[in-house]
Amino acid sequence: MSNEIISTIEVLESGKLVICLASGGRPDYSNIYREGVGVYWNEELKGFISTEKKEWSYSEWFTHILKTAKGCGINCILQQTTSWVNFPDNEKSSILQRHAI
Repeated sequence: MSNEIISTIEVLESGKLVICLASGGRPDYSNIYREGVGVYWNEELKGFISTEKKEWSYSEWFTHILKTAKGCGINCILQQTTSWVNFPDNEKSSILQRHAI
């Protein structure tokens, strides 16, 4: 299992959620698309990205991305220093409670 620190969690103008990694990731992270669950690696942003938000909340997408990454051997770690960009406060609170940092 590879441990990765989450540097930034951002909601893009497109409505997609991106979870950026402090390390910048590895080339093989692009294989996450093979899971077929709407999670992709974005090389430019150095993070895992969702498809466009539909019926799921951002906190649900966050959990989904982390579970998908974990299934691929990548443990994404949320820290106090993680930056939150354009992220709804109520959903941030939900994530922080669920992940107890």
